[in-house]
Amino acid sequence: MDEEDFERLFNMMHVEEGDPTFRATYRNGRLTVLRWWNMLIDNGPSSMFFTQRERAGTVIADLTCHQDADGMQLAVAVRSGGRNVAEAEEEIVDWAAAVGFQRVWLSDRFVEIDPEVSPHHCASVKCPNCGQKWSGAGNTFWAGVRGETNFPLFCPLCGGDLPAWRVDSPAK
Repeated sequence: MDEEDFERLFNMMHVEEGDPTFRATYRNGRLTVLRWWNMLIDNGPSSMFFTQRERAGTVIADLTCHQDADGMQLAVAVRSGGRNVAEAEEEIVDWAAAVGFQRVWLSDRFVEIDPEVSPHHCASVKCPNCGQKWSGAGNTFWAGVRGETNFPLFCPLCGGDLPAWRVDSPAK
């Protein structure tokens, strides 16, 4: 993908060049992936908070998606690393596989993903705010996840942010 194709892709996605698509946070074994928005800290004096979160064991990464002849790809830029980066990257790759990416670009390598999730797999999440458990499976659910390249982001009951959904064995 050349620079002109990259710029055209981001214009089609209504994202300014350089803006990520998602921000991922990994803390205490839980990944949360939310849509990028322009009020998130990116650089400048406030970026010192990334260092504080890194010392606390929190991994924060910007995720940028694009599509080309090789399919949907995800670039991961770790903003706050630390001791849990390997775990966080593994969770991000698992999330990316479930939502339909074919390749994930990490800082030191890329991971080719073979689609392993079928409509018979069940995905679930528990809202950390109200405690409601949500799950989904089947063609309609997975078509929505793949179409958005993300699981539902908020709890329809309380409106709180949801962590990344876990994909379990095929539903029976």
